[in-house]
Amino acid sequence: MNKKQNLFFFLKSLINNDTAVIGGRTKKWWTALILYFVSIFIAVIPTMISVGKTKGSAIFTGDQFHSDVAMIKFNESLATNDVDLIFEDSAAGPILTNPSANYAFTFDKTLEITDETSVVFNFPYYTFARTETYTIENSDGTTTEETKVTEHLRVYYVASMDGFVFHGGKHLTPEVYLANYLAKAKSTEEKIVSHFILGKNGITIRIYNPTKATEGKNVERSYNGVYKKVPVGLNIKNFYLKGKDGNPLDSTAMTFKSEVLASWANLVDVAYGPVKVNLFFAQSGLSLLVYAVISAFIGLVIFLSTRGKNNPNRSITFKESMQIGCWLLLSPALITLVIGSFLPQYAALIYVATLGMRSVWLTMKSLRPVQPAK
Repeated sequence: MNKKQNLFFFLKSLINNDTAVIGGRTKKWWTALILYFVSIFIAVIPTMISVGKTKGSAIFTGDQFHSDVAMIKFNESLATNDVDLIFEDSAAGPILTNPSANYAFTFDKTLEITDETSVVFNFPYYTFARTETYTIENSDGTTTEETKVTEHLRVYYVASMDGFVFHGGKHLTPEVYLANYLAKAKSTEEKIVSHFILGKNGITIRIYNPTKATEGKNVERSYNGVYKKVPVGLNIKNFYLKGKDGNPLDSTAMTFKSEVLASWANLVDVAYGPVKVNLFFAQSGLSLLVYAVISAFIGLVIFLSTRGKNNPNRSITFKESMQIGCWLLLSPALITLVIGSFLPQYAALIYVATLGMRSVWLTMKSLRPVQPAK
């Protein structure tokens, strides 16, 4: 075949199973190998794009259940009480500090937890709650007013806590232990509240619906970030005083709330950067592995489906079966790329479904056994 004929043959194999069978049996083995690796790489592209486009500030989209208001109040309290939360340099990278050591004195509420060695840890936190009044109509036509206090946010500061918490046979940093504890908490044991955990090396955020959450796992949105790329000298207190561009803020301006939240969004985006890199390689690598195994399995299915004594394709060897399987992969991968770009959460399902349908069609039509005469 000349180049034009080879190109036409290759394009035809995308939609014609008979052509794919011929390609797998007659073309060079390395052609099938190239198709194998190119196909699984194409199939994983939607996952790579989806993870790459994710931002840490997505935690602040959707219903915040008044936690956004609480964040403004938290920054106001930091500024009013002159509580600095500054990122300083260290041998291990930027760490969060409270140079005046006045966070726990300013916000004197604490969560007390005793570890497995009977050591008591007190985690200081800022809290924001709202008192809401409800009017209830009674059966006799009268009305009764009831008040309810709803806590919307806690901001734990644990960066200054030294030592380790012993739990489950392991020594954990206070921030890791607190995050695990709150994630597993139940409303019968601990109040389920949206919270920030400001640790020495990282930040954890969880947003809850206060009317629905009964366990720590009932989270609406969650976030984890690390401070590796956070600028040294950044002061969280200044989110209330300056915009992310460094210009002073006017607390009476219409844009004030959005400016404060923009500073938080910038911080969590930067802190999410290193996490996103790890997540990118982890999810992409896992997807590649899954697609590689599934794609290789198709060749085995073809080999087993042609072993029947009445099957005219019994002459197909194991090697040829694997090569035919490789020739089937590219069109499902391209479909996954196109549809998965719009629906990345379904990319794996799309690839498996389209590849499965093409394989079933192949074994039922192109490689079907000869039916014995009646």
